[in-house]
Amino acid sequence: MTDAAALAAFRRSLDGDVIATDDLEYDAARAVWNGIVDRRPALVARCTDAADVIKAVRFAREQDLVIAVRAGGHSVGGFSTCDAGIVLDLSPMRGARVDPQARTARVNGGALSGDLDREAQAFGLACPLGYVSHTGVAGLALGGGMGRLQRKHGLTTDNVLSIELVTADGQIVRAGEDENLDLFWGVRGAGANFGVVTSFEFRLHPVGPTVTEGFVAHPVDRVQKVVALFSDYSANVPDEAMVTMGLAIAAPGHGLPDEFVGRPVVLVAATHCGSLEQAERDLQPLRGLDPLLDTFAPKDFIALQTMSDEEMRWGRRFYMKGAYLDSFPADMVDVIVEQMEGPPKVARSRSGHRAERSGACRTMRWPSPGATPRSGSARRRSGRIPRSTTPTSSGDGPQWMRSSRSARPAIT
Repeated sequence: MTDAAALAAFRRSLDGDVIATDDLEYDAARAVWNGIVDRRPALVARCTDAADVIKAVRFAREQDLVIAVRAGGHSVGGFSTCDAGIVLDLSPMRGARVDPQARTARVNGGALSGDLDREAQAFGLACPLGYVSHTGVAGLALGGGMGRLQRKHGLTTDNVLSIELVTADGQIVRAGEDENLDLFWGVRGAGANFGVVTSFEFRLHPVGPTVTEGFVAHPVDRVQKVVALFSDYSANVPDEAMVTMGLAIAAPGHGLPDEFVGRPVVLVAATHCGSLEQAERDLQPLRGLDPLLDTFAPKDFIALQTMSDEEMRWGRRFYMKGAYLDSFPADMVDVIVEQMEGPPKVARSRSGHRAERSGACRTMRWPSPGATPRSGSARRRSGRIPRSTTPTSSGDGPQWMRSSRSARPAIT
């Protein structure tokens, strides 16, 4: 149990709020993105700057409290919270500052992807980030960071130039290629517990303001032909194109014929960050096989980066499993289709659908542009084949979790 006098002194010392279990705002303060996760920390410390983080780390150490760090709170597994410990909530530490001449950005530890996207796009620049703008930059950068720009510009973690971090003994240190190199290597994908990152420096790249994005949809009985097309195309896909393939339960309101709504369909989606002329040429092969729907078109980059925000909104219940594969054999594809066609499956609108889907992507070439022997994610350092499959479910009952949990061993 936390010492009452020590807690009172900690509250007085912190510029941000300290929220305990008996405070009215406790339930809101402890909430994280994934509605499945329901943990009850003893305290939530809303840190406003690095000085607050230092004080919170030292207090937790003195009181023997487990520490969880929350920036955007988007950890699917709930690693941004804990039971009976202290959550260091960095959400007050938002903001990003861009140096357009150096093509770099200084980003605070609690910044969201949308913060960096907006600031960088003001200068026609971007950092490879994820697919949802309310995701925290920190979790992406420290865990890998897959997204639409990764094949051309690498993962988020590949673009980290330096960090400032508060260590377990409450000291602030800088790490980069020229300082604390082992720490810099470790924080980029090797796991938690190196410290609390309070700011990042990122490399930026010329992108946008317009890119090409969309998907083609096919009936599920065409899946083997689509897989063959996807495999052949992705083997030589241009770096500017991030291409994914997936099976999803068709929802209304997307332009598909009514007879396909509520049934599995095969989707091949792509984002192309090159010129519109290059994109038109490079994506043409994906338009083969006479798709039911073709939505490839120029899109505003900022609008694209926010397109999934509502579908992936806070409070929904998500369960995901994934694996890296060498190829997509026909029997595995058949199993995926069987998983999709069995219960449970419900299709609704984009803003409120519950659906199962299984996706695969060609993640990046090896080595990726700008990669160095000490940079990149743990997956890249291990040299695994850059294809992945991820059964995903979202819904309100335990059957959704059981469905995704059982799908992965069946598929792999």
